[in-house]
Amino acid sequence: PCPPASAGTEGLCTACGDGEAPDSQSTECLPCPPGTAGLNGVCTECPNGATPNQALTGCKGCLSGTESSGGLCVECRVGSAGIDGECEVCPDGWEPDEYKTSCVPCPAGHAGRAGACFACGPGQRPLDDRSACASCPVQTYSPSGDECILCPPGTEPNLGRTGCNECNADQYSTDGRECKVCEPGNQPTRERNGCTQCLDQVSIDGRECLSCPVGRRPDTPFLGVECICAWWNPGSASLVI
Repeated sequence: PCPPASAGTEGLCTACGDGEAPDSQSTECLPCPPGTAGLNGVCTECPNGATPNQALTGCKGCLSGTESSGGLCVECRVGSAGIDGECEVCPDGWEPDEYKTSCVPCPAGHAGRAGACFACGPGQRPLDDRSACASCPVQTYSPSGDECILCPPGTEPNLGRTGCNECNADQYSTDGRECKVCEPGNQPTRERNGCTQCLDQVSIDGRECLSCPVGRRPDTPFLGVECICAWWNPGSASLVI
């Protein structure tokens, strides 16, 4: 057989050149296998972060956004980025940039795990570190999964916190957080964004101002809560004639 780093037949052996190595039978010299390079007929695998040069005589560093695998430079894996032939998975809340050379924060309305960002749904928002999506806090809503905000006055968030519902006709909301009933002697405004006093009417439960029946009147001209005899003076024990 031919000596190491050489090949031939019928007893004639020739030393392999740079970028070559003998085949398994040492009968001919072949280019270094993929991922390897060498001189004087000896090929070795390129180290991590490197790949063979065009002549297969040495190794060169992988470009940014790629990493070496078996001596070959390949694009960074999904969710990872790097330079100098070494890629790392992006942390939660981050994803690779367009060239996979560095990690960038997930965009607005998105969260991310293991280098992959995903959109938050309606009624949600990303956590501050954008590592996950969370439901909107009570009394707020999010129509697009971006941020949680207050509803306009006269409304409140729906159950899914994806939008706003108008307050019932007998309720109000001053800040869009929650629809409530007015205090007795009052009723909601037409816009349902506050309460207005009953004038020569009564409201027992704060839902609606109503007129007293014939022969009766509100207990007070403003903020009336019950109807009393129209001829009764509550400040004395006598009838008003």
